[in-house]
Amino acid sequence: TDTFTMTGTSFTDVTGMSQSITPSATNSKILIIVQLSHASSGDYGAGVKILRGSTDIYIGDDASPRYRVSTPVPAIGTNGNYNNLSASIVYLDSPNTTSSTTYKLQARSGDANRLYYLNRSANDASADSSVNRGASSITVMEIGA
Repeated sequence: TDTFTMTGTSFTDVTGMSQSITPSATNSKILIIVQLSHASSGDYGAGVKILRGSTDIYIGDDASPRYRVSTPVPAIGTNGNYNNLSASIVYLDSPNTTSSTTYKLQARSGDANRLYYLNRSANDASADSSVNRGASSITVMEIGA
């Protein structure tokens, strides 16, 4: 439920959004369920991707110079700065290991001067009762072969 804010076009680990699991068999699948309450500032969308360790998984096709994500955070414009957007990601991974495996989220903004927010809106004025905050989670579970 903690808030997280980052700026820039380099993918950055999202604090609090990682989970480790140790599969019992190499042919086990890992079900990853992510629920996000997030926002981006201004007219440039942001994006979030899932990684297994340092490897991108479940991302869009390469179409350079576009960046590849698991789910976009649409640009909501200045008038949308009071809104959080909800997103869900569900993916069945095949890590092929019995070693401890960490799944995590990384985010980036669509523009170097714009921001990505988790569990809050772009306008998070403490004295404004029309602004809300959300909660996000990442769950991983082993699915036996």
